[in-house]
Amino acid sequence: MSDDPSTGPFSVTSIRNNDLVGAVERIDICVAELARSESADSGGSQIFDRARIDMYNQQIDEYMNYVVAQTGKVDVPHTYPTYYDIDYISNELNVDITNKAMRDLLRLYLQMMEQLSKSGSAGWSNGIQQHDYGRYVLIRDKIQAFLTDYVDVVTPVDMPEYTSYSDGTANEAQTVAEAGPLAVRAPQA
Repeated sequence: MSDDPSTGPFSVTSIRNNDLVGAVERIDICVAELARSESADSGGSQIFDRARIDMYNQQIDEYMNYVVAQTGKVDVPHTYPTYYDIDYISNELNVDITNKAMRDLLRLYLQMMEQLSKSGSAGWSNGIQQHDYGRYVLIRDKIQAFLTDYVDVVTPVDMPEYTSYSDGTANEAQTVAEAGPLAVRAPQA
């Protein structure tokens, strides 16, 4: 756990780029939906949750395709450098995600969200630099590979004794505001 307030997926609370605020908030709501899904506390990916993940990914992809297609087309000298607040919701959830694959997946989405909010493009008024978009595509490709090459192949795996097991001692306790739905909570006495 880091004491540096500039680290973590929720450390950036506002950026100048109105397009990337939209992207970050769309990824964040996806994180929140997945963190509260039935699959989050089960041993496998429920078929209906898996179908939703594909729809969430499509929504994020379509938004990012829109952003990259509009890059360089809008000049807003009278509103730049306005800062736009990012309205996170997944960092307020009080959930315990025991499904290891879901935890892995959420870490990827949180990385995507953090990379966009801290990118060079975040300082622009709108649009996205090609290398920032390329980083988004690489993370998105990794998410898709994880889903199709791992999750779809091995789940559900019947591990009734340890799928939901957590003793809470693996890491220091974290606040939800810092780590979101993947926060490690202090063990209950």
